[in-house]
Amino acid sequence: MTVVYSILLGLCLSAMAGLRVFVPLLGLSVAVRYCGVQANEAYAWIGGDLAFYTLLAASVVEALAYLIPFVDHLLDVALVWIVPVVGTFLALAVIPEQDPFLEWATAIIAGGGLALGVRATASGLRTVSTATTAGLANPLFSALESLISVIGTILAIVVPLVCALMLVLFFWICVRLWRRLRGRERLQTS
Repeated sequence: MTVVYSILLGLCLSAMAGLRVFVPLLGLSVAVRYCGVQANEAYAWIGGDLAFYTLLAASVVEALAYLIPFVDHLLDVALVWIVPVVGTFLALAVIPEQDPFLEWATAIIAGGGLALGVRATASGLRTVSTATTAGLANPLFSALESLISVIGTILAIVVPLVCALMLVLFFWICVRLWRRLRGRERLQTS
């Protein structure tokens, strides 16, 4: 595994954790089990049977739970604390081992920060959606987030550069959509 691939993989998986916490963890488990991706020695357990089946079940439950309007809000509130930890873990698991300070700083700042940035963007869009559609569009947003997380996780493993470009596009679309929905909200309150 090259250094560039490892870094892009870790960062892209971290970003996908901002949408769904368990999907990129499951993706990493699959990649370690079946695709020859090497996790750092301390994190090799993620490719084991227990981790794989637990993450598979958790991914399905999380995706379904986000389709329930009130539950999606509770998950957003609860996961704001978990997302940066998972993002940091995903970066640490695959970024090549180096000086411990540099390794942890990179994982926390880049991995955890990226995961939290994606989570904040998605939560902001969900808040605007809730305000403008009384929550009726939230299941659509949730399904879209799940789909993006799955596709992004697969791309992160297969072609992480494409995933990184997709991530940039995602932020651009979210910002545009957020501005458009905020504009509608302001018109309705006037």
